[in-house]
Amino acid sequence: MRAQSDEGLSFQRPGNYHGTLSVTVWPLWYYVANLDTYDTVTMNLKLGKYMMISHGSLPVLSGGSCASLQDGTLQCTWSNVQLSQDENGVTLDATLYLELDVTVGPGAGIGFYQITLNGIATAPGVTFEGHTFATLVVYA
Repeated sequence: MRAQSDEGLSFQRPGNYHGTLSVTVWPLWYYVANLDTYDTVTMNLKLGKYMMISHGSLPVLSGGSCASLQDGTLQCTWSNVQLSQDENGVTLDATLYLELDVTVGPGAGIGFYQITLNGIATAPGVTFEGHTFATLVVYA
């Protein structure tokens, strides 16, 4: 899985921001006959401090139909995720879009944060895990 953003993840405090995170789900690295759909894709997003200039509270992540877990993790789930194919029938990928809100309070620490993304895609007899991260910057 790969996360990409067309816009930088740079936010001035305080503020409320909205954006779309696109997540590319790749097929397995080995062949599985007739695997063209994942039954579910679950992605956990967790924000943590990375390189701080000043200390303070964490920004808050929220998004669409995602659940906020007690430890601050944002858990998002998609069902029936179809993998695209090229004109020769070769399985390519699927792109999922996550509407993401970031709330940066006046007491948020200035510096770099890391959003860790851990995903699991499942289909009958298949479990595929992927991990990546995105960097978020907060400035005054």
